Amino acid sequence: MELDKIPGLKEAVTEAEGREEELREFAFSGLSEIICGLEVEQLRIPHLRTLLFAKSPFILGGILTAESAAAFLWIVSRDYRQGDGAARDAFVMGIGMQKQDWIAGIREYLNRAFTDAPGGGKPDGKSPIVCMSAVFIHRIAAAYGWTQPQIDAMPVAALYQSMRLISLDENPRATFINRLSDKTRWQKLKEWKIANGW
Repeated sequence: MELDKIPGLKEAVTEAEGREEELREFAFSGLSEIICGLEVEQLRIPHLRTLLFAKSPFILGGILTAESAAAFLWIVSRDYRQGDGAARDAFVMGIGMQKQDWIAGIREYLNRAFTDAPGGGKPDGKSPIVCMSAVFIHRIAAAYGWTQPQIDAMPVAALYQSMRLISLDENPRATFINRLSDKTRWQKLKEWKIANGW
């Protein structure tokens, strides 16, 4: 079967690839992200550490609530100050904790941040021996000579792109999953198969 014969596939994949390119460039822009109209920072390693320590269900899994959404937004906000309960309370009151849109907005924010992350799961079923921060720092510092503060300052989405280039340098035949365009490609193929009785 020739994939280019599937109606709409080329256009849909081109659109998804364009979105991937926008997301990749945005990671290096230094611009703020927007979640449901709220200006926040691009996700960085220090945010992930804080979210892990806070046991955020957005990172660790679990029940997502208005409270967990408010805590997530506080951590990635430009106003965040560790240990400043008064500032946190003022922030939470200002955003309104009852907005269910926050959960969907945070999921979209995380999807953008992890666009180029390798697929999840560990094929050998073993627990990791280091944290994600250590992996970024080890690989990127070795490849580029960057320090931990320099790496911590980079958005996660930009770090994943650097990791892809390091992997490509190590193995020119490496293949990568492009979450948007590959998903679009497979969705269109699935639709075509259903429409054609496959």
